[in-house]
Amino acid sequence: MLGLSGQNEQNSLQITTLESQIQTQAAEFDNQIYQMELQRYELQKELINIDAGGEIIVKALSAGRVDSLSVTVGQMVNVGDSLLQVIPQKIDHYNLVIWVPNDALPYITVGDRVNVRYEAFPAEKFGSLPAASQSSPRHLLRHRKC
Repeated sequence: MLGLSGQNEQNSLQITTLESQIQTQAAEFDNQIYQMELQRYELQKELINIDAGGEIIVKALSAGRVDSLSVTVGQMVNVGDSLLQVIPQKIDHYNLVIWVPNDALPYITVGDRVNVRYEAFPAEKFGSLPAASQSSPRHLLRHRKC
């Protein structure tokens, strides 16, 4: 009987020791989890600071001056959003593509002088822009017949 009683005490002591180890390891794991969460939050904070301080340089296709801004400082933008409009410094010429009625095509030749009016700027107030045709639409008619 004493042997069983001693073994029972020894088993109870082992159970108590194991429970103590389980609690100790659980506390250590909780501490490690807490430390890792702190580290994660610090890294996230650093990432946010890096993103906020980052700069992206956008280059214009030609030299000029900014005519209008479409965004404000700190505003979120997406790829393809219009940010601003630049007016070029030197504009040598404009090319217009003009659709004319078919019955007018035979009368248009290269070098013909024309006056261009733009509906948004009434000719009565702003006048018209002098221009010259650079290509004849007749070659389009020939290609269409073939």
